[in-house]
Amino acid sequence: MALGIPVVTTSKGAEGLDVQNSVHLLIADESVKFAEAVEELITNKDLYASLSVNGRQLVEKYYDWAKIMPKFLDIVEKVGQRKNLS
Repeated sequence: MALGIPVVTTSKGAEGLDVQNSVHLLIADESVKFAEAVEELITNKDLYASLSVNGRQLVEKYYDWAKIMPKFLDIVEKVGQRKNLS
């Protein structure tokens, strides 16, 4: 999604991400459904385009390094402080 390429994944692959099926990516857990989702992307240019744009916008809004790094560093600092107290 960060590259602006539509994604097909499983429920497990999307776990923990604030995504919506058919809005940001396609989710398919069975092999036949997964193949059908890939085929749909190949044949449906509008779906390809919308998932590309929506997925990229989601990444920029919530998962860009500039946004997540301060949160990550804060967590690391808190864990470090706890270890120093022990």
